[in-house]
Amino acid sequence: MSESLDQFTEEPVSDRERALWMLHRLAKGRGLCNVGFGLRVDGPLRWWPLQEALDQLVRRHQGLRVTFVGDGVRLHRRCAPADGAHLRLETATCTEDGLDELVTEFVGTPLDVAAGPLIRVKLVALPTGSVICFVAHHLVADWTTALSVLREVSRLYDAFAAGRELPPDLRGAAHEARSAAPAEEDLHYWAEHLAGVDASRMSLAGARPLPSPPTLAGDRVDRDLAPVADAVARLRVRTRSSDNIVLLAAYCALLARHGAGPDLVVGVPVSARRSDTADAFGYHVSTLPLRVRVELERGFDDLVAQVRSAFLNGLEHSAASFESVQPHLGLGSGDWRTPLFRHAFNFRPLTPSDEQPSMGGLPARQIDAGHGLSRLDFDMIVFAGPQSLQLTAVFSTEAHDRSEVEALVDRFARLLAALDADPAASLGAVDLATDADRRAVAALNGAVGPPVDGAVPTVPELIFEQGRRSPDAIAVGDWTYRQLLERAAAIAATLGKHGVGPGNVVAIHLDRGPELAAAALGVWTIGAGYLPLDPAHPVARGTHQLNDGGVRVLISQQPLPEQWAAGRIVLAPEGTARPVAPVTGPLAYLIYTSGSTGAPKGVEVGHAGLANVVRHFADLLDAGPEDRFLWLTTASFDISALEIFLPLSVGARAVAVSDRVRLSARELAAVFEAEQVTIAQATPTTWRFLAPELGDRLRGVRVLCGGEALTLALAERLLDAGCRLFNVYGPTETTIWSTSAELRQPLPDQIPIGRPIANTTVSVRDAAHRPLPPGVPGELCLGGTGLAIGYRGDGARTAERFRTDDSQGRYYRTGDEVALTADGELRYLGRLDRQLKIRGQRIEPAEVESVFESHPEVAAAAAFAQTDAAGEMALTIAVRPAASLAEHDTEQTLAARLAEHARRFLSSGAVPSRVLVVESFPLTGNEKIDYGALAAASASADPGSARMASASPEDPVVRTVVEIWREVLGDRRVGPGSQFFLSGGHSLAAVRVAERLSAVFGTEIGFDTVFVAPTPVLLAAHIADMRDSR
Repeated sequence: MSESLDQFTEEPVSDRERALWMLHRLAKGRGLCNVGFGLRVDGPLRWWPLQEALDQLVRRHQGLRVTFVGDGVRLHRRCAPADGAHLRLETATCTEDGLDELVTEFVGTPLDVAAGPLIRVKLVALPTGSVICFVAHHLVADWTTALSVLREVSRLYDAFAAGRELPPDLRGAAHEARSAAPAEEDLHYWAEHLAGVDASRMSLAGARPLPSPPTLAGDRVDRDLAPVADAVARLRVRTRSSDNIVLLAAYCALLARHGAGPDLVVGVPVSARRSDTADAFGYHVSTLPLRVRVELERGFDDLVAQVRSAFLNGLEHSAASFESVQPHLGLGSGDWRTPLFRHAFNFRPLTPSDEQPSMGGLPARQIDAGHGLSRLDFDMIVFAGPQSLQLTAVFSTEAHDRSEVEALVDRFARLLAALDADPAASLGAVDLATDADRRAVAALNGAVGPPVDGAVPTVPELIFEQGRRSPDAIAVGDWTYRQLLERAAAIAATLGKHGVGPGNVVAIHLDRGPELAAAALGVWTIGAGYLPLDPAHPVARGTHQLNDGGVRVLISQQPLPEQWAAGRIVLAPEGTARPVAPVTGPLAYLIYTSGSTGAPKGVEVGHAGLANVVRHFADLLDAGPEDRFLWLTTASFDISALEIFLPLSVGARAVAVSDRVRLSARELAAVFEAEQVTIAQATPTTWRFLAPELGDRLRGVRVLCGGEALTLALAERLLDAGCRLFNVYGPTETTIWSTSAELRQPLPDQIPIGRPIANTTVSVRDAAHRPLPPGVPGELCLGGTGLAIGYRGDGARTAERFRTDDSQGRYYRTGDEVALTADGELRYLGRLDRQLKIRGQRIEPAEVESVFESHPEVAAAAAFAQTDAAGEMALTIAVRPAASLAEHDTEQTLAARLAEHARRFLSSGAVPSRVLVVESFPLTGNEKIDYGALAAASASADPGSARMASASPEDPVVRTVVEIWREVLGDRRVGPGSQFFLSGGHSLAAVRVAERLSAVFGTEIGFDTVFVAPTPVLLAAHIADMRDSR
């Protein structure tokens, strides 16, 4: 290609260059598209020869003198003449400690693509040498260009420094010619190859969703892979592949083992150079979206064969650039990133001269200068030379913590070594755990109970001993321990007369108070287990429990439904008898779960588990005879057992409250004051209800909060009140609570559920029940003393949920998703069965709720999915305002404020389409939010109320936007709520939409506006704001 030396020239751009220009525009003032590279030289460099070398470099290479001008549709490359071209050498002096920060700032500073120059150079003088750092825009430089620049500048510097003849001019064609329309064959291949890709499965399981637009904040982790270089070489020989393919296949396996896939797409940059552009300076890269299916039950050799085939086929059809293919795929991402992949693998081979460069006769080494930004969640770059193997992981700090990525790259090395050591192993069976992983899990499961001689005393034995030690101390209400145990002995005697003994179940239908506590102790005294019936529950539920539990004796002081009494012995608690030592039977209690997934299930809990949790929390809370524990919870909710029996086991007092008092925050606050409550337990929903009224009355109180996810806002409110706060977690099947975390200010970004209690083990497992390493989300499985006996009369369900393996023994599958953090605590992520998938995007309701609850006008929030008028799944958020709406304020204006807040923290697909304002949340019997009732209430509400947009669907601007979108996207189904990138939209289509809107409304609308406001109603509101502000 000829080059003019004395005048500017203009040429059209390729599809790849246009797409990169758009990315530059979207990055807005950040150097996302910059390429940083350089040399660390073992000695000082001279300024003059280096400046001369740089000037000669830009005169020789047209690609370093170009700028890009236009509006995206009419975009051109403009090239400055070679004569007089100059590239200024910047200089700095720096210490070793400040070098990384200086380089990152330099490389991250955006370059002006229209004004230029698109390459900058800085010479940094260090106490022990020099660094020459280059930053070039990706539009004019790729990795091949970077290597060529370093080689040529080194030769030119040597020549100028020594006064020798300059080395030959290696210039080539500067850039890729304008792309022709992609061949039908290539388009067909990619459409077939990528058909049905599920973008919601592309992220690692631990990745946090990025806000829209993302900040692009990134970081990097570097590792030397030399210790596994021999393993890679053996894998290459064994699989008859290249290092590139072996490492790419291992990367895919790593991603799949950490929750991505199994249907996985990885972006793989490859050279798009032809023979005439082999040495050209410029952007000659094509990204192949390689799709593989990682079957963890199969071996590595099979995966290598699949990856090799996908790679070679992708190369064969790489003439159709990814940017030209994407509009034909009908995929959207919900934000401005590619909808096909969140991860990339970049293999960069090095020659011997690249590995051991020199400059001015001084030894040097390459540096890969980063800009501190990341477009992708996780991008692995491997530098492979004859004598070296280095890895750099660039990642989004919004998606991942640094500790997570450090663990990922360490496990990558572990994976390569393990694949080499055991060729027959399936991918899922390969042990990824590093020594650090094993230490973290061992430390987590290291808690044991206090040492005891002989058998551990049961809870009834502990209470009996307290009664013997201090019979006249107050136990429950105004009853003493003597009165409590005498009534219990009388009940036991009566039960014995009716043939009740060890292994039997006795139902108790009593209100909270001393009679209920005495009845439970009486049942235990004779060796039986109790079944609590809630007087407030429906008759049919109680009938099911009585029949399913095989109950023939029932204790009650109230008239009973005929279905309950028929065929059963009904006893009223009465009389007293001399206390007798209890008989330990196999069963402590039978409690039925809420049955959200079907009929209520009866969970049989033994005495060992109950004794373990009571003794653990008595020690944790330092509970003693002077304490007063609030008994707030209905007996049919298993956590009530802690409120009743922990205080009684240590000689303290249980303060029982009636249902009437329980439902009044003001009356409960009076109970705290009058009774001087020192320990209290409730669900987050109840604490939200109580906290405003209690205020300073919580100062010094030990507070347990569990049963639901504890939000940051609520934790801060409780701690601000001066209490000691413990976040506790545990299913009924593992006896009340299994983990706990004491929370203190400053709180972490995500509230942990802590560590396992005494004699409890935890593991995090994948869908195939394989243990996962720390940091990888999976199902929480609990083992140890607290495990329930099983489900009453349901061996099949017991076998399904309670499993056994060599690593943990018997364990319970909770159905809750957690991850073990780097500091050894468990982080609760939500119910596995609460994950929502809306328009192909996976959404975590807990995350959406947390964002809304961080707004000062929201006291509590609950997210759920329901079918909209068009028959599509839509996300709705129910909010309880922190205060009454101000005068002239409406639910619609509140919704608009909340929408603006949500868009700052959530991807556009996770922003609810509707807000439902409620005075209170419907609750289940266990005082948790009833999402089914909320969905029913939302369905019956005004369909037009409080939508998450400030423009009406009937607004003329909305109608105009809809028509323009329909025209550009070629889809008449587009409506006011359609999401641009989920309706076939892409970057070039956004440019065309913006151009049309600017012409129609007479105001400049940038194409990036479509990314910020990706539905017609949102975009119309944005346009209205722009017009109003003029």
